[in-house]
Amino acid sequence: MLPSEVAMVGLIGVVGGLAPIVMANRYYTFDAYSHYGLPASLSAALLVVALLQSISAPHIRRALLAILIACSTLTHYAVATVAANEQAIIRRFWWQVAWRAPSILPGTTLLVEYPVSYYGEDLEIVWGPANFLYGIEKTDLFPTWYKLSAVPVREDALREIIVGLNFGPVTYRTHGMHVDYGNLLVISQTAPEGCVHAMTGYPPRISSQESSEIALVAHRSNRNNNIQVDGDPREPPVLIFGPEPTHDWCYSYEKAELALQRGEMEEVASLGIQAERLNEAPVDTVEWMPFIQAYAFLGDEQRIEDLGSRLSADAFQRQQACRILSEMPERGFQLSQRMATIAFNQFYD
Repeated sequence: MLPSEVAMVGLIGVVGGLAPIVMANRYYTFDAYSHYGLPASLSAALLVVALLQSISAPHIRRALLAILIACSTLTHYAVATVAANEQAIIRRFWWQVAWRAPSILPGTTLLVEYPVSYYGEDLEIVWGPANFLYGIEKTDLFPTWYKLSAVPVREDALREIIVGLNFGPVTYRTHGMHVDYGNLLVISQTAPEGCVHAMTGYPPRISSQESSEIALVAHRSNRNNNIQVDGDPREPPVLIFGPEPTHDWCYSYEKAELALQRGEMEEVASLGIQAERLNEAPVDTVEWMPFIQAYAFLGDEQRIEDLGSRLSADAFQRQQACRILSEMPERGFQLSQRMATIAFNQFYD
């Protein structure tokens, strides 16, 4: 075939590959390498080769071909690197969730924000690992019904969460799940090097770095004690989640949050002191909160004053600390009068 004929075939293939997508009210996103573009990309390759062949000067044609091959190689390498990094971040995310939550109540709907690129409606990146970790069971039922569901961090979903709608059962091809906006567990991680924050407080503790979407619905999280503290800790399958990460600050923080939910203030304080001896510290100041609560309840004035100085530059977290400490008696943890005064002086603006 002549280059012009190959070019025509390629052009027709590109148009023919994209037209059905547009007619079906779908779209192709170049920056995300949408799978909708795969058929058209094969035809585009024919078109590019034909255009190269139409260049009469051999040295120019070879130079352009070399540039295309180099760009293609670098693109594939970059995409693979980003994918590998995101996979490592998400694996570490779920390891931290496993440290924090021995079990999650079946029927819980998860709203998760990873510290990586926006995943849109691809919710299997949330309910998939969650069910592998907490809810998957061998079954002969078709479709398979999963115990845990997920909702996107999206404007329409956020509105329905605020209202507290019960969305109902959702099925797709081979599986189904029950989505309940009134039975929500919000989990986020503000930075890859930070810790996972499960919104379980009443009211929840919000990071200064938190997205506005998560901050907006955090108060709807864990209304039914979705994180169940009893039972043995989960051991994520290494084949899926990789080897267990190093027990650094985030391990201490997640275990402290679990102990705090159990009401074990001595354990929280012990974890904080152990982390202090190892010179571990958070990248997000909100992660001091369980230790502030434990030290205040146990009357550790020196550590409360130390944490007060650490939060001196973060007015938002100081206000949160003051509010949380003032509400501790309502949760059954009465502070001494002296400690209440010290805490007020340390955290109140």
